[in-house]
Amino acid sequence: MKRIVLDNMIWRYVTDRGESASLARLERDGKFAVVIPPSIFLETLFTPDRDLRDRIIRTMTAINREKLRTDADLECGEVSWEIRRKRKHWCRPVPNSKMVKYWRNDWEKRKWKDAVDDSERLRAEQFGATFARIRKLEVDVKKENKELFEQQKVNFTRLLKSTVSTPYGEVEPWRQINFTHYYDLILRHIEGRSYSRTEIDWLEPWLKIEAIAKSRVEFEEFWCQEVELRNVRRNWMRTVINWIQPLRKVLDSNIGDGQHTTALFDVDGFVTCDRRYCELLEEIRKHSNVDFAPIIQLDASSSIVDQLVARI
Repeated sequence: MKRIVLDNMIWRYVTDRGESASLARLERDGKFAVVIPPSIFLETLFTPDRDLRDRIIRTMTAINREKLRTDADLECGEVSWEIRRKRKHWCRPVPNSKMVKYWRNDWEKRKWKDAVDDSERLRAEQFGATFARIRKLEVDVKKENKELFEQQKVNFTRLLKSTVSTPYGEVEPWRQINFTHYYDLILRHIEGRSYSRTEIDWLEPWLKIEAIAKSRVEFEEFWCQEVELRNVRRNWMRTVINWIQPLRKVLDSNIGDGQHTTALFDVDGFVTCDRRYCELLEEIRKHSNVDFAPIIQLDASSSIVDQLVARI
């Protein structure tokens, strides 16, 4: 049975048009299985209109659907296992599996229950001042990159085929970007300057964070020379889509797109009505050798369920 992800707007159309029961019926009949990444859940939770938000959540929970692991869990898991493969001295001898189980249970069960019970309270908890600061920073960086790309007349091909200079020679930009990202968040955590613990919570059960913080040169070498793309596909995809997204229109709503891409390696299709998002992902597919789920673009003006029957 094919497993598919519906983006937030698809869930809204299904809810507004009263197609929830028809969708559930198709799933019970084994036509396909709808799975829900936490990033889609969070995007729904971010909906300002409480009544609309609660109605969409009821649609999502109308039947027991599989909840995927968070993007941070999966991406940090890739990094942790790649470190275990190449730099085992940075790994904890005994991983803190209880903590991993706690966080996964939190996302797969507790937060969903809280959303059903009181979505307004959970929304306030999830989207506080720290979230707003991080979101604004990400949007500002993309807008700056957009201006730079326009000045330099950069296109998809040039951007995706470019390299950057490092002490280890010319490498693909995603390697240097991920080295900088992970080392910076680890160092900030050690120095007490962290603005979010999310990724640390997923890295700490597996890795000796302090040892990595003391090994900057070795950590850069690890990312530039030893990491294999096939083992960190989700980190690669998140980096690439965030990097090239400024070639399209930059909106506040774009920020969640990078998170959604994590699920593209765990499902058989991603369903959306967002033309720009489809075009962006197809450009990435065209210029890379990385395989990921088909993007299924639907017509927002027609029945979602009827189109799913025809397309899946």
